[in-house]
Amino acid sequence: MIKIIIIILFMIYWLLFYISLDWVLERKKSKLSFQLKTNKKLEKLLSFSKIYKEKLPSISEFDKTKIKSKKKEYLKEYDLELAKALLIHTIPFVGLLPFLFININVLIINFVFLLVFNLPFIIIIYYNKVRIQRIIKSVGR
Repeated sequence: MIKIIIIILFMIYWLLFYISLDWVLERKKSKLSFQLKTNKKLEKLLSFSKIYKEKLPSISEFDKTKIKSKKKEYLKEYDLELAKALLIHTIPFVGLLPFLFININVLIINFVFLLVFNLPFIIIIYYNKVRIQRIIKSVGR
C-alpha cells in the first residue's frame, strides 16, 4: 500500500512540475530565443528524426509538423515554439534533484522514465531548430 502511495506522489510531483514549467515558459516565450550550434555529421546522424516527426504527439497549438510559410515573422514564431519545446523536454532532468535525497533506485527509475519519454522529442526538436535557424538566416539576407 505504501508503494502505491509513493508512486501516486511521484506522479503528482511530475504533473505539477510539467504544468508549472509550461506556465513559466509560456509567459517568458518572447525571451527564449537562443542559437544552437551543430556540425554536419551530427545533423546527418539526427536526420532520421524526419521519419518520426509526425508520429509523436504534440500538445502545442502551433503546428510544428511542416513549415507553412517562409515569412520571417512566422519563422521566428516557429523558432520560439521550438525553443520552448526544447526547454520543456530538457529542464525536467533538473527535477531529478529531489530524488537524490530519497533513494538511488528511485532516481534511476525516474531518470530512465525521463530519458525514454523525452529523448525522442529532444532529438527531433534539436534537428528542427538547427534547420529553422538556417532558414531564418537565409531569409534575412
